Amino acid sequence: FIRSLFTFEAFDLAKTYDRVLYLDSDMLVMKDISELFSLSARIAVTPDAGVYNIQIPYDTFNGGFLVIDKSTAQSDYRNKLLDTALKMGDLRLADQSVMNAYFKNSVDYLDSRYNCLKRCFPDEKFSSFDDKIKIIHFVGAKPWHKEKISNERRYSRLESIWKEYYTLCSVKI
Repeated sequence: FIRSLFTFEAFDLAKTYDRVLYLDSDMLVMKDISELFSLSARIAVTPDAGVYNIQIPYDTFNGGFLVIDKSTAQSDYRNKLLDTALKMGDLRLADQSVMNAYFKNSVDYLDSRYNCLKRCFPDEKFSSFDDKIKIIHFVGAKPWHKEKISNERRYSRLESIWKEYYTLCSVKI
């Protein structure tokens, strides 16, 4: 049992809804993303960027962000992905590994501003991309964890954004 394989359930939601936007629970939406609901893509993803540059093409995607169109509903992707997982055996990144293997070259890529991976933004680089980011993905150590590994302190600017949003949403009534 691997919890992250529940990501595959998002594909079954396409049987009920016109478009499904799947976001990992460690993501923070910063700007309007309503344009995602009018895409023409069957499945849209974002790069699994090791070095952040919204212009560089990548050949693997991050499993924490998916836009799934209703046209995929008849494809039974959930079960096909589970079958692929059983055959693969090596599930280091679990859902992401399986989806990248199964959907190789058959998804549409959006740029990284829709899934800005925290580890691509040490504080010294963050300000040059700040106004472009639509969604921040807090991969690695989470901002709500009190203990930090020393190299995670490099992302204090991104983590301060999460803390600001948390404070705004935590107003006691």
